[in-house]
Amino acid sequence: MAADIRNLRDGYPVAAFKGGRDYAFRKFIGRHRRAAIAVTTGVVLILGPLAGTAAAFVLAVGARAAGARRFEDVRALAHYLLFDLNDQLRSVPGNSTARAGLAEKAQSYLDALALTLTMGWSTHGRPSGRRVMLR
Repeated sequence: MAADIRNLRDGYPVAAFKGGRDYAFRKFIGRHRRAAIAVTTGVVLILGPLAGTAAAFVLAVGARAAGARRFEDVRALAHYLLFDLNDQLRSVPGNSTARAGLAEKAQSYLDALALTLTMGWSTHGRPSGRRVMLR
């Protein structure tokens, strides 16, 4: 009985009270309130930025996949314009001006794709992340 009174006074679990682990944990936190707050704050300060970084990574992966799909779409369109449609128009008489314009437009798409690809590679190779125009 004296030990239970001493435990009650000092903030330790009392044997007469059957509270289990939760009770003992609450008593421990009650005795070490400042340390518990410091540990909780530290965990939040570590996990918060980690969660933010993970969310940003997921967004970046999605953006990269969307960019790759767009690149593939434009490349497929340029291929269609340069080869498939041009071959179909070859048999139609009197459209050499239209075919030349079509080839010029498709070539401008391919040039833009090549520039985008070149700029992407040059950005990855530089520590500062600045884009460098390659000539």
